[in-house]
Amino acid sequence: MTITASLTSALADRYRVERELGQGGMATVYLAHDVRHDRDVAIKVLHPDLGVALGADRFLTEIRTTARLQHPHILPLLDSGSAYGLLYYVMPLVTGETLRSRLARELADVFTGRLPNAQPLMQASNRVLALVSPDGNRLLMRRSVPTSKGEDEIRVSVAPYPGGSETTLSATGRVISARWVDSISVSIYTITGSGPQLLRTDIRTGASAQVLQVADSSIADVAALPNGWAWIPGTRDRVIVEQNGQRHEIPKAPWYASLIHVAATADGSRLLTAGWNASTSDTLRLDVVPTAGGAPVEWTRHFAEDGLASWLADGSIAFTVWTSTDAATMYQLSGAGQEKKLGPLGHVSNIVSVSDDLKRATVAWREYRGDAWMYRVVKP
Repeated sequence: MTITASLTSALADRYRVERELGQGGMATVYLAHDVRHDRDVAIKVLHPDLGVALGADRFLTEIRTTARLQHPHILPLLDSGSAYGLLYYVMPLVTGETLRSRLARELADVFTGRLPNAQPLMQASNRVLALVSPDGNRLLMRRSVPTSKGEDEIRVSVAPYPGGSETTLSATGRVISARWVDSISVSIYTITGSGPQLLRTDIRTGASAQVLQVADSSIADVAALPNGWAWIPGTRDRVIVEQNGQRHEIPKAPWYASLIHVAATADGSRLLTAGWNASTSDTLRLDVVPTAGGAPVEWTRHFAEDGLASWLADGSIAFTVWTSTDAATMYQLSGAGQEKKLGPLGHVSNIVSVSDDLKRATVAWREYRGDAWMYRVVKP
């Protein structure tokens, strides 16, 4: 019996299950009708394998805790339980245009310091993250979920930006990170029994390519190239480039204490690198260097606590700088010393991603509630 059939049979006296609304890395959401109260609702059913890992008692306890939370960004819980081994909970059905399409029209709010007062795209007590694709049409979803061994496991999936079901991406080993290469492929960094492994996955077919087993014990950051990879090893003292089986290294400049970030242009000809100064480790500098090697050129530097950068379609760079946990500003860099301030982020944020035309974005943050951190992701 399928999950849909099992759910329909188990809840027939209370809910009329009509159809699947969407599927994510942790659960499937169904449209149903509450027979007793004559209203449409959404039923979220935990994937059976995750239900086994969590255990019914733990899941139901977490649901009762969540039910006591009151916040405009949190949908109230109407019901929950276990039926035929399926763990589920019931929420109000939000009708009208999707959250994704509504927030997609409000990207300007990021640059003017405002975030829309809307329900979050993702929300959990475990880490969650959504990165917008370069063309702005898809989202790369990353969730940290508990396993039966008491460890956290990162699950990766892709969803259309306007709305729709998620497609899970598979990888060998323990996933460490995943990011967009272009709008149809994702790079995934995993740890296997042989050490770090890099692979490129086509989101349309699930096929893997450019699989590389790396001898380094750890990788600080990595960027996929059309014919290879560029990565910062755990020592953070250089960028290693491997193309067509040939390897060379780009050492960090003496100014740096460590490198923290690397990203490649779409054609793979240039790399951006970012890192901290050696004297005080409180200034973040961004350089651009040819992938083939050569002298890096400094484009900008900022006093900062953190920063993120990505290439844009016109060859410029979106650079978000956090001067504190509560204050971040996004800049557009078009060359050495050529910097345009796009605007501050008026909300606490930990990670920001933008499409390469600066028309769509995601903003993620965490906040402390009671005795736990709550992670949220929105698309302004």
